[in-house]
Amino acid sequence: MPAAMPALPAAVSVGRPPMAPQVVGMGPYGAAVLQEAPGAKAALIWGIASLFCCGIICGPIAISKASSAKEMCDQYPAHYTGGSMATAGKVLGIIGLIIGILNIVGALANLGAN
Repeated sequence: MPAAMPALPAAVSVGRPPMAPQVVGMGPYGAAVLQEAPGAKAALIWGIASLFCCGIICGPIAISKASSAKEMCDQYPAHYTGGSMATAGKVLGIIGLIIGILNIVGALANLGAN
């Protein structure tokens, strides 16, 4: 009676050579995988929020997060992407802050006129 063949481990597929483990930060064929800069997406979200509500509060948060994200992109361009999102978040945060300040000045001027 022939001996039973041992079962193959789940990780081994029949007919294909085993893949080498990939290095963190490297894509297939050795291409570098860039990460999004921490805070770039948050800066964009806070910048958009500053246009629609509480620009006086959300605007400075967007500006702060965008500045730190842009700094990370500038220091480590080979590792981080998202500099354009950070720039857009900063611009929207500045616009939202200006709109918020103008709303407060307009409300105070209207209050003083009565």
